[in-house]
Formats: sequence, structure tokens, C-alpha cells
Amino acid sequence: MSPANCIPPIVTKQGSNEGDEIKCPICCSGHVYPSKLRCNPAGNVPGALEVCKTDIRLTLGEMPKGRGVEIEIIFQCEQGHAFTLHMHFHKGASYLRVARRPYLADNSEVIWRD
Repeated sequence: MSPANCIPPIVTKQGSNEGDEIKCPICCSGHVYPSKLRCNPAGNVPGALEVCKTDIRLTLGEMPKGRGVEIEIIFQCEQGHAFTLHMHFHKGASYLRVARRPYLADNSEVIWRD
């Protein structure tokens, strides 16, 4: 499967009880894992919440990136590619954007493994 077939990286599986599958937008692998979650609050409230493998961080001094809540989930695939799903909510509308990230060499930071 060519990478052009994986944009957007969320693929609907007909009749699936699990929901839609997320694929790597770089290599189309279906083996992708979350490695970090980040949430910035809406408005002028400074702060960010970050969930990593080793801890949960609350940064109180960081200013929001814009108006509305922004949630980012960073994924890695088994080939080591990384990408971010950005969800931004503003004035009743919801936006989803995908961004490629620098190549990561290992899967040691994924948050679902123990």
C-alpha cells in the first residue's frame, strides 16, 4: 500500500466493533502506539497537561497555543515513524490535523506498554 493511501491516517473498518483504525501516514502500518498525550486548556488559562510513559506532568506557566482546547496525541509505528494527531476545538467546531514528527529509533516510550 502506498503512503498516499494512508492520508488521512484514520481508516474506517466496516462492521468493526473496535472503531476506526489508525495507520501510520508514512508507511501505512496498522501497528501504531500512543507515546504521549498533551492537552492545552482553552482561553488565557496558562498550563498544559502531558501524559508520558514515566509520569503525568502539569505545567502551569505555559500559555495556550491559541483559542480553544487543543489535544495532541503522538504515535509511533513499529517501523519507528512518528506522527501527531492534533485535535483543536474552537467556537463549536472541531478540527483534526496530522503532522509527521522526527524519526524515533525505538518503541520504549509508548504509554500503553508496561
